[in-house]
Amino acid sequence: MKVSTVQRLRDRGFDLSEAVPYASRWHVRCSQCEALVINGLACHETGCPNAHEYQTIRYDERED
Repeated sequence: MKVSTVQRLRDRGFDLSEAVPYASRWHVRCSQCEALVINGLACHETGCPNAHEYQTIRYDERED
């Protein structure tokens, strides 16, 4: 079964995300932070409780 883009965003912690009707666009939102999209990649603010642990690990590894 194919998973929708909105469902994938919600699985990543963007719980208020929604699709724009009749367009290939999405509003990316999080109830715990000011979510934003950088170069097409949805991002939480640092310390957001909705951000999954694997995302935090990936960001920490990039700093080394």
